[in-house]
Amino acid sequence: MKGGYGGDMMGEEEMEQMREEQEKRMQEEQLKQMKHGTVSGIERGLKQMQKMIERLKKAGITVPSEAESKLAELANAASTVKSATEFNESVEAAMEVLQDSDMGEIGQQLGMLEQMAKMTTQIQKEFSWLDKELAKTKKNKTTSQYPQLIAKVQGQIAALKSSWEGAKASITSGESDPEDVRDTIEDIFERVGEAHRSIDMLKQMSSIGKALKMAEKDIARAEKTTARYKKAGKDVSKLQELLSSGKSKLAEAKALAAQNKVDPEELFSVMQEMEEIGNEAEEELVRISGQGENKDFSGSVIRSLETRRSGF
Repeated sequence: MKGGYGGDMMGEEEMEQMREEQEKRMQEEQLKQMKHGTVSGIERGLKQMQKMIERLKKAGITVPSEAESKLAELANAASTVKSATEFNESVEAAMEVLQDSDMGEIGQQLGMLEQMAKMTTQIQKEFSWLDKELAKTKKNKTTSQYPQLIAKVQGQIAALKSSWEGAKASITSGESDPEDVRDTIEDIFERVGEAHRSIDMLKQMSSIGKALKMAEKDIARAEKTTARYKKAGKDVSKLQELLSSGKSKLAEAKALAAQNKVDPEELFSVMQEMEEIGNEAEEELVRISGQGENKDFSGSVIRSLETRRSGF
């Protein structure tokens, strides 16, 4: 009985020893594979990300401390596994850190930060240009008569800057979705374009008064030409109707321009109608005279609209 019992005990001990040796061999093999596979890949990724971080800091972009902490933890874990000669609790813990690595997310975040760094320079240039042009436009005596328009442009620029700061904070936090960030940045650039157009509109408003005075003089000359043709026995009834419509539109444009809360789109729309009337009147003058003798009526209106055609 005793011999048999002792033999059973010896068999169990040998089995346990065999299991331990097998487990040890498996752990050593796992450690070997980790060194040649995962650790090598982690080290390459860490080098790339470290270069990205250096570029970001050089560009003055704040790198999230959480991202740097995670990378430091990964670097320590990789070093522990790489220098290990045997499998132990410290190595096991380090291997778990490497296996649970979220380097892909960190790389994506750093990539967005790099993209933001490139755009920051461009957007800051845009903001500087807008601020400079708005300041110049506000100094113009004519433009200063439209405080509502100036306030609107100031609001556009302030909202743009606020949106950009919000986008930067969202990217830096690491909680932003890449698609959402791209959409936000695209929206900001579209609004920068709108602010450019608003500045151009203010500049055009500074020359509206002069353009309307020129139109008034040109219509007066066209009326004299019409009177001369009428005296010569020409049928100028259609031309008189057109000149009457033109004078009416001119009066409407002058009234709109005199308002502090003028709607630029409405004003330019009226001036567009003046141009169309002027073109028709010019054609009628050509028909009456048999040649393009007088182009005064449409001339000043066309000149007044040149800037609008070029960008507004």
